[in-house]
Amino acid sequence: MLQIRSRLIIIPALIIILPVLASSQWLNSRQFSERFVIGSMNKIMVAESTYAATTGAGNFGTLAELFQSGLIDGSLAYGNKYNYSFSVTVTPSSPGVPSNFAATATPRAYPRGGRRSFYADAAGDLHAADKHGDVANATDPVIDSCALFGISDNERCVILEMRGLHSAELSYASTIGSGNYAPFTELYEAALIRLSLASGYAHGYLFTLKTIDSVSGFPASFQIWAVPMSYGVSGRRSFFIDTTGTLRGADHGGVRGDENDPVIDQWQS
Repeated sequence: MLQIRSRLIIIPALIIILPVLASSQWLNSRQFSERFVIGSMNKIMVAESTYAATTGAGNFGTLAELFQSGLIDGSLAYGNKYNYSFSVTVTPSSPGVPSNFAATATPRAYPRGGRRSFYADAAGDLHAADKHGDVANATDPVIDSCALFGISDNERCVILEMRGLHSAELSYASTIGSGNYAPFTELYEAALIRLSLASGYAHGYLFTLKTIDSVSGFPASFQIWAVPMSYGVSGRRSFFIDTTGTLRGADHGGVRGDENDPVIDQWQS
């Protein structure tokens, strides 16, 4: 009789525990998927910055154009990855108005494949919200996808910001700047960067800028530096980019890098 009573106690316990374990695994899987979706949205933003600074000549590109330029992979260009649908719409530049883009990522099977929908544009912010399967937009809350998974992800987002700042400078010079570049505050006033980046602080990094206006036949130029504010905590590498669009980075122990540092290509982070 003691053995029978023991079995009657154990079997109901298994019935209770198994659904809890299954639910936990489902939540972890969904969160894991959303992490990769955030990474893909960041890749699109990096690709757009690179495209605008090179092939696009100031204009952003569609997913197909980003793929044709070798900036994103085929599955992302197709718009279906990690159980999410990705899309990009592009607004070409016009006199006095810089180009813009709107990128979205929406769960294909809500809520099992993911709860949050994502949105990003040329301002460089990533927006996210539980839209119950609908498309996100610029009115949704801004999230900081950096510093969530360690220094490497934080540095990846600083790389994104550096390329975004380079793109913003090119857009400014080709429109209202009449060939000259601008300080961060003027880039913000021109709606080319967000307010938090205009302050020079983002993701635990300090961003500084030097511009030189064109004069006597010499073209305008600029240099941008990004240095970890808390070395070893918010980041290790320092970053440098200038008018050429070549992004460089190296561990300088928390001080500035320069044009002699190793090149970071479009696939590196």
